[in-house]
Amino acid sequence: MSNKKIYFSCSVRGGREYLPYYEDIVLTLKTSHDVLTEHLIIKDIVAAERHQSDEEIYLQDIAFMDQADVLIAEVSVPSLGVGYELAYFEKLNRPMYLLYNSSSNHKLSAMLSGNSNFVIYTYESHEELDEILDEIMSELEER
Repeated sequence: MSNKKIYFSCSVRGGREYLPYYEDIVLTLKTSHDVLTEHLIIKDIVAAERHQSDEEIYLQDIAFMDQADVLIAEVSVPSLGVGYELAYFEKLNRPMYLLYNSSSNHKLSAMLSGNSNFVIYTYESHEELDEILDEIMSELEER
C-alpha cells in the first residue's frame, strides 16, 4: 500500500455543523495515509489559528495542496475557501473526492455537481460515510 498525502478540505469560517463528520473522515483517513490538514478537526479551529495571519494560513494551505496526492472535501456547508481550494487543486490535475451529506440544508452547487473532474459521494449517516471512505481508500491503494 502506498501512503498518500491527503489534503482534507472543509468549512472553517462558514459553519462547523458537520464537525463530527469531519472528525470521522480525518480519523479514518489517517489510519493509512498522511492527512496534511488534520488540524481542521480541532473544535475551535478559528481560535487555534488566531496566532496566524490570513496570509500565513493561505500560504500554508497552498503549500499543503502542492504537496498533496489527493484532495478530499466535505462540501455540505457552502464555503468560499473550499471552493477556492477545489479550483486550485483542479489545476494540479490530481484526484478529488467530494463528500456531501444529502440531509444538508444547502443544495450542492451545480459548479460542483456539474464538474466531471470531481468524484462526488452522497451520504446521510456515519455508517454510509464509513463505507464511502473504505471505497476511496481502496481506490487510493490502487493508485
